[in-house]
Amino acid sequence: MTNGGGIAGQNLVLNVYAYQKAFASSQYGLGSAIGVVMLLMLLAVTLVYLRLLRRQGEEL
Repeated sequence: MTNGGGIAGQNLVLNVYAYQKAFASSQYGLGSAIGVVMLLMLLAVTLVYLRLLRRQGEEL
């Protein structure tokens, strides 16, 4: 059975998965751990992007 965008339950993005684990399954620790990992990933990507901008001589 499909849900209009793929196989049901097979196309979750990470933030929706974290929400489901935290609130639908009452696994608050797992949901918050996923949130912290997402934050660290986004921070790393942002730092790499800013470093690349500085190398190109862009003013922030």
